[in-house]
Amino acid sequence: METITNTSFSNLPFLRHVDLSKNKISHIDPGSLAYRPRSLLYINLSFNNLEELDVSNFMLDFYFYRLDFSNNQISKLTNKNGWNGFNIDDRNGGGRIVLMNNKFTHFPNVSKIGFAGEYSVKRLAYTYIVNMRNNNWTCDCYVWNEYLNYMLVGFQYHPGSENFYRIPCSNPPELRNYFVTDFQKNETNKLQHLLICNLTLIDNCPYRCYCFYQPSKNRTVIDCSGLALKEERSYLFRATKLNVSNNFITTISPIIYEVQILNLIDFRLNSLNTLGNEVRLKSPCSLLFSHLTISCSCELNWLPIWLERQKLPYCMFNRIVCISNNKDVSSMSPSEFCIQDNTTKHIFTGIVITSFLVIIITTIIFHHYKYEIYLLWRSNKLLKSSRKVHSETKYDIYISFDEENEMARQWIVGVLLRFLEGKGYKVLLPCRDFSFGGIREEEMRSSIWKCSSWIILQSQNYLHSTYGENEWKIIWNIYKTNLKTKNIIINYDVIKSDSISLRNFRAFIKLGYALDFCNIDKNLLNDVRKRLGPPASRYTTGLKNSKLRYKHMEKFDIFVPEKNNV
Repeated sequence: METITNTSFSNLPFLRHVDLSKNKISHIDPGSLAYRPRSLLYINLSFNNLEELDVSNFMLDFYFYRLDFSNNQISKLTNKNGWNGFNIDDRNGGGRIVLMNNKFTHFPNVSKIGFAGEYSVKRLAYTYIVNMRNNNWTCDCYVWNEYLNYMLVGFQYHPGSENFYRIPCSNPPELRNYFVTDFQKNETNKLQHLLICNLTLIDNCPYRCYCFYQPSKNRTVIDCSGLALKEERSYLFRATKLNVSNNFITTISPIIYEVQILNLIDFRLNSLNTLGNEVRLKSPCSLLFSHLTISCSCELNWLPIWLERQKLPYCMFNRIVCISNNKDVSSMSPSEFCIQDNTTKHIFTGIVITSFLVIIITTIIFHHYKYEIYLLWRSNKLLKSSRKVHSETKYDIYISFDEENEMARQWIVGVLLRFLEGKGYKVLLPCRDFSFGGIREEEMRSSIWKCSSWIILQSQNYLHSTYGENEWKIIWNIYKTNLKTKNIIINYDVIKSDSISLRNFRAFIKLGYALDFCNIDKNLLNDVRKRLGPPASRYTTGLKNSKLRYKHMEKFDIFVPEKNNV
């Protein structure tokens, strides 16, 4: 047999003894055992598979001898039909209920299964004998309910049933040697204070704090001490004492002082550095700071008067000191607080003015030397990065100079160009490599973009020549945005920086980044080569091709010296 319905016994009006033990019954419909004509005296449903028991199947409105639900899997009591307690006018009902050897762990809250009023709870405790032994009972705050209190009194009406109420505690481990009867409610029983329920985050216990409910004192305890908290928790409107000592609390919410029943707050060993005006809502006798160092201001000139109240008998002493003068607040006058405040204002004003002047001076310096600053930053940046040629680059070097300067042109073609191409660099020389009859500006712009380095021969009229200034502007725009490019300026006429109008060009001369053509140590070409670095391998050309190109240039009356005299 597996199920009992509310019609299973309806055709048996004179049934008095039912033994359905050692079956596989796992379900009983609510009200199945409370059928008319109230003839049942003994019902044995032990050793079955019941997991829950409805209150309507053991709160019968007639007297019975024994209802045996022992040795099942029952872990909870239900009230599916909404049974709402005993009728005061109907005093029938009562008997023994056996719930031994089941899966109960926590004592049920009888008010949730229909025993809402005091009469129903007393009637349950006095007229029914419930044997709940041999379950793994947890002795916590639920033990301390009205039913168990009345039950411990009710066994006096049932001689010989005392052993039914010696229910041992299985948990927590600290209470395993105790019985439920040890926790009776009375003023002298200190064991009753051991019945608590731990609270978790689900019960709104703060993270990492230890919380428990203690019904014997009608209080909830929240212990957050020693957890390195940085703010206090202002939700304990039912608390009478609050201990948040030994944390890192820096500010206190005003709400905490509005809890009227909170008569002791322990803020010792925290990081408080100020007190709000709301602290006056509490007496200094109810606040424990011990030694507190704060920043004093005019707004706190009420502190000395407030601290006078802690001179009362049995009042804890708090020593509050100003951080600015290391003086005890209780010995200061109200005017001394404002002196500290004015000093702070002067210091703050000085800091603001100094910061403003620093910003203005920095802006002026940056505006005047922005190109020099950029070149210094770029130079430092290149020391920390490796140089790679862009995939679209076709030439190693682009040479820009005043093509109307005959001497400069002869040196570039006869010396510099021969040297560079002899070392394997692929050089783009506008007067040689640009197509005849082409649009010079367009070809110049596209060619400069295809080079990884530029050599500028700075002569007296370079920036005023036909193409010099335009070439420089294009070169600078690429140079300032591409850290992989190199810009080498040779000061051909040894021009001073003051005589150069373009600020970005002048910055190279001023910082000494340009090479002087005077060639005192006769090492100019090697210096150029060092700054260029090795040529890209895909551009390496033989010296034979270079000679052919020089011969080609001689057809255009460009003088090519036979030896390098530089």
